[in-house]
Amino acid sequence: TGAELHIVIAMAAETGPNRSSQGGYLDPGHPHADLHAQLASVAEARGVTATVHPADGSPAHAVCDTAERLDADLIVVGNKGMKGRGRILGSVPSHVAHAAPCSVIIIDTVSAVG
Repeated sequence: TGAELHIVIAMAAETGPNRSSQGGYLDPGHPHADLHAQLASVAEARGVTATVHPADGSPAHAVCDTAERLDADLIVVGNKGMKGRGRILGSVPSHVAHAAPCSVIIIDTVSAVG
């Protein structure tokens, strides 16, 4: 369709791998740099150029903020966390669906991997 693909990967700044007790990363760069490269490579293998946006903070906020900044037409998010406690306490896809500045599609990624 000629659409642009933007991949947002975020984690809360106070959690995650490679964090020092004083804040910040122990290693330079984003802790998910390998994942960024892997996802961009998967998209490229399918003929799609992807831009990866690493972010600190709430994944839902990062997705919505990036979509707003880029004037996105559509957000695609997986359904992980939408069953059990996550359904009651709130999940990333639920938060995105309620706060998104554009249309949202929630796809079944849980059944696909397990």
